Amino acid sequence: MSRFADIVFALPLPQAYTYAVPDEWAAAARPGVRARAPLGPKTAAGIIVRVHDQPPAGASLKPLLDVLDPEPIIPPDILDLAGRLSRRFFSSWGELLRPAGENWLIRAIRSLFGWKPGSVRDDLQVVLDASPPDDTGFSAIERTMLRNILSLHERRIADVMVHRADIVAVKQDITVGELMSLFESAAHSRLVVYNETLDDPVG
Repeated sequence: MSRFADIVFALPLPQAYTYAVPDEWAAAARPGVRARAPLGPKTAAGIIVRVHDQPPAGASLKPLLDVLDPEPIIPPDILDLAGRLSRRFFSSWGELLRPAGENWLIRAIRSLFGWKPGSVRDDLQVVLDASPPDDTGFSAIERTMLRNILSLHERRIADVMVHRADIVAVKQDITVGELMSLFESAAHSRLVVYNETLDDPVG
């Protein structure tokens, strides 16, 4: 019989994700253990919250890659309570179970009220990569803007600079008529003004 595992991740994701359980992990995959699975273009460790034999209709499921614990690290009553809290307060189930040095209740409070450390960049990147557009709360335009913002740190000056030969500039003694014609042809709202050469800009 095919088995499936619902896994939650310590990220601001709205639901558990279902994975196929390979035969080699069938005995080890139990609620409360950590497992590693594909998440977007990467892999991540999460907590198995449910094991069952009912795959989502019409879904092509990826297999989980590894089970990281020989025994459950989170008891069933804590799994259940964290699940009910996440539904009640519209919080991430996985973030309530985030492994950390502090006890689970403090982590739950931090998650519910937004008092949590971590990389916003990494969390947002995973949400955009792993969640269908309708599940993130962002419109298509907002998703595009966020992806562009996240990619800014990879940009180089050469990607945005204008080469000297392509700079549209005017000498400061240009006539108004010539200036208006140049504005129209260049389709710019501003132009560099220089004295004798481009090496002597004045505005």
